[in-house]
Amino acid sequence: MKKITITLLLLLTFCFGCVPKETSTTGTGGKAFAFTGSNGLLAEFDKDAPPSMNFVNEPLEIRIKLTNRGAQELSAGDVRARLKGVAATDIFKPITTEAANKEELLIAELDPTVSEIDLGTITYSPEKMFSAEYKPEIEVELCFPYKTNVNTNNFWISNKQEDLSKGSISSSDNSDAPVHITKLEEFKSTDKVRLEFTIEDLGKGKVVNACFPEEKSDEIVKVNLLEPRANCETLGGGSSGEVKLINGKKVIRCNVDAPKGESYKTPLVIELEYNYDIRLSKTITIKNLE
Repeated sequence: MKKITITLLLLLTFCFGCVPKETSTTGTGGKAFAFTGSNGLLAEFDKDAPPSMNFVNEPLEIRIKLTNRGAQELSAGDVRARLKGVAATDIFKPITTEAANKEELLIAELDPTVSEIDLGTITYSPEKMFSAEYKPEIEVELCFPYKTNVNTNNFWISNKQEDLSKGSISSSDNSDAPVHITKLEEFKSTDKVRLEFTIEDLGKGKVVNACFPEEKSDEIVKVNLLEPRANCETLGGGSSGEVKLINGKKVIRCNVDAPKGESYKTPLVIELEYNYDIRLSKTITIKNLE
């Protein structure tokens, strides 16, 4: 009996020391990103706002549900929305054409945070409705500042090309956001490691220089390479700066000092900041009761 008790105690001690291994970690040794994907801030029409069907001369609500799954904290008022198209015209008598989130949206460390934008009501009130039904498209444009955190531990500092070729990055190394780093390549130079990575817009909207510009906006992204120290010709010779995406993409080229000793892996940590513009639309049916 004594031997059995000792054996059970040893087994319990061993099991309490068993901690599940993280599937991935950030470059700074923290926890894996709570969410990954290409939305970041998910925006969608709230349930029945607008409804799929309504009647002439009856108001219908427009609300946008916001779910923040990414690494960017958004304060109240950061997410701006405005009616577009026919819904913004006098024929629909909008109470307001522009609104913003009233509550903050925190970084998604464990769970996504949720808020909404209330665009009030619109009412289809023509002088005369000549058909039995009308099917307008309700459109809303949203714009907000956002950020992507990128962390990979699979970055090599080496004088050997066979080790440098192991460097890679995956979608799970990006926090949930529309703009990702999608490709990482490393090459041997004389006394440097040449680093190239591709910034790409994978979202359903578009990067803009400023929200709701009067004219066409450039796709500007601010890049900040936090680890390791690098000299990036694409960023004007430093490790941070602004770049313009061309058709949603941009290749960044940098140099890192090569090691004097053995090859080693080190975290590659990059931060991308930008403004993002998305459009929502929903076709509804308005019936004529006359």
